[in-house]
Amino acid sequence: MGILIKPEHKVLASALHVRPKEGLAFSLEELQEFIEGYFELLTIRRNLPRSLWEGTGYQYLMVNEEGKLKNLPFNSLASALHGSEIVGNAVLLEGGELE
Repeated sequence: MGILIKPEHKVLASALHVRPKEGLAFSLEELQEFIEGYFELLTIRRNLPRSLWEGTGYQYLMVNEEGKLKNLPFNSLASALHGSEIVGNAVLLEGGELE
């Protein structure tokens, strides 16, 4: 299960849990729908508070690779997870959720 983080989500508990339509992994098309465009795969930081990631397999953050060019809104929660400025929707994923 992934977590869809929209710019209006300020804490992880308010983000939306999403599941692949079929099987255990998300298709590329599903991920593009969530982030509204072409995506870039980023790795999350592990120097976050342990409560955010301990006991989970979350390793990756999918973001819109053209988000800054499209002037998408700043995503503070996704930015904190990665450690750099992220804009637009992002999807937090475990390693085995990629097709």
